[in-house]
Amino acid sequence: MIRLKRYVEFSVSFVLAFIMLQVVSGAILTMLYTPSFSWIEASALSSEVEFGHLSIVPTIVMSIVAFGIAYGVTKLSNKKIVG
Repeated sequence: MIRLKRYVEFSVSFVLAFIMLQVVSGAILTMLYTPSFSWIEASALSSEVEFGHLSIVPTIVMSIVAFGIAYGVTKLSNKKIVG
């Protein structure tokens, strides 16, 4: 039963850490974004939107960081239970 609790705790920690990291990185990217056109040229722009390219690397990096956070949370929690 304790083992199941650890798995659930790790899973919940991982999901929460991953979501928080995605939200924080999205907020930082939004704050640092500067459009590449001036507002004077905005009326001449087409109505089509280009989304650019998709890279899987940032998601993998966020997953690894979230894994580390979840592992640390689980270890700290286990020390508090045992100690």
